[in-house]
Amino acid sequence: MTEKDKKDTKESKLEGKLNQLKGSAKEIAAELTGNAELELEGKADKLKGKAQEKTAELKEKADKKAAELKEKAEEKAAELKEKAEDAIDKLKGN
Repeated sequence: MTEKDKKDTKESKLEGKLNQLKGSAKEIAAELTGNAELELEGKADKLKGKAQEKTAELKEKADKKAAELKEKAEEKAAELKEKAEDAIDKLKGN
């Protein structure tokens, strides 16, 4: 995961938290004023925030897993290259 990706993920998580807070504030204001429309906006903002946060978390996990798989593949490729070079050396009689 690049530094830019890490920054983007943190920003997405923060934006999600902010939307959840904004939604909670709207719900409280709606409850105090009896405004059903504002309550729905608050619920929508909270859901949007939760989705943003969860998306960022999943991206973070996927990027971590991809990096692990890439590292394993590179290790395996190095092993196979070494075995191939050994086999070539044996064929040449070295």
